[in-house]
This record gives sequence, C-alpha cells and structure tokens, in this order.
Amino acid sequence: MHTEGLPRINLQKRDQGMFLVRRIRMTYQDSLLAAFLTGIAVGTAVANLSSNEMKAGLSAFPFSAAGEPGGGGGMFWYLFRCRGAAMAIGWLAGLTSWGAVCFVAAAGYIGMAMAVEISVFTFQKGIAGPLWFGLTLLPHFPLYAVCWAALAVWAGKRPAKLRLPALACLTAAALAGAAAETWGFPALWGLASKFL
Repeated sequence: MHTEGLPRINLQKRDQGMFLVRRIRMTYQDSLLAAFLTGIAVGTAVANLSSNEMKAGLSAFPFSAAGEPGGGGGMFWYLFRCRGAAMAIGWLAGLTSWGAVCFVAAAGYIGMAMAVEISVFTFQKGIAGPLWFGLTLLPHFPLYAVCWAALAVWAGKRPAKLRLPALACLTAAALAGAAAETWGFPALWGLASKFL
C-alpha cells in the first residue's frame, strides 16, 4: 500500500443528495493504531460484560506458555516452533496483496486480547492486575514485538520483497524470544511472586 505523499488525515466533504459524506484517508500506520485501539475498546467491553465466573476461570497466561510444567529444552523447541510458525505465516501474508489488511486485523486482535487479559488480571489480582499483566510480557515480549513490528512495516510496503537476510535476523530474534520465554520468564515470575 503506497502511503507516501498522503496527508495524515484528509477530510473531504462531498454533497451526495441529502447527505454530506466525509472521506477520511488514513495512512497504513494510522490504520494499525486505530485497529489496535479499537481492539482495546472491544476487548475491555467484552471482558467487563462477561460474568464473574467466566473471568475467575480464565487463564492469566495467554502471552507466555513457559510457566507450564515440563519446561526446559522441550518447552523451548515447542515455543520456537509455535512462535516461528506464526511469524512465518505473518511473513508470507505480508508478501501478498492482502498483507496490509491482514496486519490491520492482527493489530485489532492483539489489542482485544491484551485488553481482555488486563481486565482478567485486574479482576483476579485487584489494583495490581496491570502490573501482573506487565510481568507476563517480560522478558520475551519485546523481542517478539520487534519481529511483528518489522513484519507489519514490510507488509505495508509495495512492491513486496522476500528480504531473506532480514528474515534470518527475525528467526534469531524468535530463538532469543523463545529462550527468554522458557528460562527468563519463570525466573522473573518467581522473583516477582515473592514481592507482590
């Protein structure tokens, strides 16, 4: 999607019969942000409208699976396969003409999932819920976020390019993220559990 030269937001008024129509032009990056914020609003509404029994029974660990029993080397390769497969799908989707649309939809889904989890943590842990949620994202989430941000930027550029050297860097970041999720997260969670 070619976005160079477009104004940030361009409101045009056109009279079509009895109705005044406004066209809003958004850049690809603005669309990602708007979808993410819309997802947060929808996720917060869904979580707050759900029953207390449902919120009490939801898992508080959607973004980190390493706290599960049987961690270690097996868990590392499992997480790397899962996260690597998701990134490979994102990379391949970014090569298609629908790549930008797929990443806008993914931004909305991520916003919704994060809002639901923050709401569930707040229900289960009280005012410290957002802090506990933040702890579930460390130390691995920044590595994954860089990968997904790079994939989203590439999806918005046309013509699509394979970018194989950059893909090798993303694979290394996914390996580092899986290692951080497997060994760093449980250590950080155990340390935080002693103080919170």
